[in-house]
Amino acid sequence: MTPLVRKATCTDINLAGDVLAAAMAADPVACWILGKDTDVERRLRLVFRGLIRVATRASDHEVHLTDDGLTVGLWHGVGRWDLSPFDLMCVFPSSLRSGFLNRRGLQLTNAMHKAHPREPHHYLEVLGTRPDRQGHGGGSAVMTAMAERCDREGVAAYLENSNPRNEPFYGRHGFELMPAFDLPAGCPPLAPMWREPH
Repeated sequence: MTPLVRKATCTDINLAGDVLAAAMAADPVACWILGKDTDVERRLRLVFRGLIRVATRASDHEVHLTDDGLTVGLWHGVGRWDLSPFDLMCVFPSSLRSGFLNRRGLQLTNAMHKAHPREPHHYLEVLGTRPDRQGHGGGSAVMTAMAERCDREGVAAYLENSNPRNEPFYGRHGFELMPAFDLPAGCPPLAPMWREPH
């Protein structure tokens, strides 16, 4: 049975942050930034809770959660992919405590920002399912819900895929690879992908 998808609320901040941290703890790019021999999951928990907290404060936020609470997608609406100065101030403390604002993290963030498409689109910042529930349809449910919305609105979608094994998954949902952009020295592959509305 396909999970239902709903918008996260402020009561879901810890749950959603914890799911994303668990899902991304072995992610090649996250481990490159934080150091794979550190407690990556604990540190990512700080980052994602901060991002979810900021996102759920906005009335038009796009934090999507499956009804079983095991998959989370953090989307940014059209024209809202770049955090406002106020939002940056709100996530700064947790990002700093996590160590995510180290030299590698800042270099990668800058490269991603420079390469980010300026055409109108919804931006998927991160999608994750708790590791013990991956492959049970949660990711597809979250992706399908937003893809259908993009199609209704006639708006494109964009993401950066940080794990090459996920490329077929995104491809099944209509995303296509874009030309690669320059990454900091030593950074694992980070593939920009674009989805035209159908």
